Amino acid sequence: LNPTAENIARIIWELLRSDIDAKYDLKVLLYETERNYVEYPCE
Repeated sequence: LNPTAENIARIIWELLRSDIDAKYDLKVLLYETERNYVEYPCE
């Protein structure tokens, strides 16, 4: 697994999803810089 921002955001999302009730929406925003970020899951 490459440690890209996309993969890190996905892992964070998976860890949180297992602890947060599925009735709640969950989105992870991971910023690399002020203008460069990744959103998981993408919309």
